[in-house]
This record gives sequence, structure tokens and C-alpha cells, in this order.
Amino acid sequence: MNNKMFNSIMLGGLLLVISVIIISILLPNFEEVPITHIYEELSKGKIALVINGKKNETGVYPMVVEGNILMPTKIIKEYIDKDIFLNDSQYVVIVKDDRYIKIEAGNKKYYENYEEKEFKITPVFMDGEIYIPIEEFKNMYNLKFTYVEDRNILIM
Repeated sequence: MNNKMFNSIMLGGLLLVISVIIISILLPNFEEVPITHIYEELSKGKIALVINGKKNETGVYPMVVEGNILMPTKIIKEYIDKDIFLNDSQYVVIVKDDRYIKIEAGNKKYYENYEEKEFKITPVFMDGEIYIPIEEFKNMYNLKFTYVEDRNILIM
């Protein structure tokens, strides 16, 4: 093999290695959550929740009512807003930036900065948890989620 051919092969190999390194840096790093990790929830008919590539470990699960996702306050406090205030009398208070939001379980109306607003669906109190419609807060918390209905999995 002559020098020119050897140099061409070495240069091609070097370019291939550099390309692989650049691609691995630029591609997002997705963590896989094996289906076996969320099988328990699926087998119980619960919505399996995966947040930032990790399985929900709170022991409570979101639910879908009339096509709307209701999120238990325990999940919100654990993964989204640690400062959310839960009151034993079925109230939730959220203070974020310049917003003050008061939500009452069983009441479709809620208050944001003392202005009355209305959810599409009523928050529910069940098993010691208040479930609130998460759709209303996706912009406030910059949430992105996908509900895979046929698999009963919510990915955030």
C-alpha cells in the first residue's frame, strides 16, 4: 500500500471519529425508562407517570376526567413546585412570581390574584389529595407533557 492511500484511509478514519464525537455531543441525552419500571401502575389501571426520565415514586397517580389530566398536589409538590401550600381543609395555595392562586377542591372556581376564574373541570379531593387540572398551569410552570392514552402513560 502506498503512502497516499494510507494517508487517505487515516484521514477518513479520523473524520469518522470526529463526526461521531460531534454527533454524540449535539444529540439530546434521553434516559430510557424500561416498561417494567412502570408495569405496576399499568397493571393496576393507574396512569403511569414519567417525569424527566424518572418514574413517579410518590405513591399517588394522575387521573383523567373528561379528557383533562388532574394532577395530585403531592406530585406537584414533589416534582414541580416545592413551595405549593396544601391546607388540610381542601385548599391549595400557589405563590409564584407575582401570582397568588387559591384553589378549593370541589369548586370549579379559583382565584388568581383575587380575581375569580374558572377551571374547565372541577378539582377533586380524594384519598387525602387534591387533584387539580394541570392544563391550567402548564404555561406558569413551563410544563410540557404528553399523554399516551392507549398506553395510559403521562410523560413530562
